[in-house]
Amino acid sequence: MSEEYLKQLEKNNKICKCPSLSALFEKRETAGDLEAKCRFFNDNADFKNPRSQDLQFLVDYQAESQELKSAVQDYSAALYQCALNYKIYFSLHDTNKEEIVKRLSFDEARKIPKESNSIMTLHCSSCNQQIDFLHSID
Repeated sequence: MSEEYLKQLEKNNKICKCPSLSALFEKRETAGDLEAKCRFFNDNADFKNPRSQDLQFLVDYQAESQELKSAVQDYSAALYQCALNYKIYFSLHDTNKEEIVKRLSFDEARKIPKESNSIMTLHCSSCNQQIDFLHSID
């Protein structure tokens, strides 16, 4: 699987206007905002030689990273609930051919092993917009 294919899949992720997924997208936006904050902290922190005046910065970073972890769990739980309620569906990609080969039910998607190197895209069941991609369902 090429790096270009993964980048293209990421570009294809969009937010649809379907009301049934609005709560999911709010959770994804929250996680994305927190991820950007954590990236800022990570890029600007000196972990090897912290100065005493950096203590509050590092405490803030720790708090933000905990919030990010929680937000990601909330997004995953919402995604799981959307799948259970048939608001989203999964497409399995052939990583060699770099194309979709099969639409999967939630039960089928759950059986894809983490080690398989598979890629699944998630799509809105109403408008078919690709909303995310993942390697496996944990």
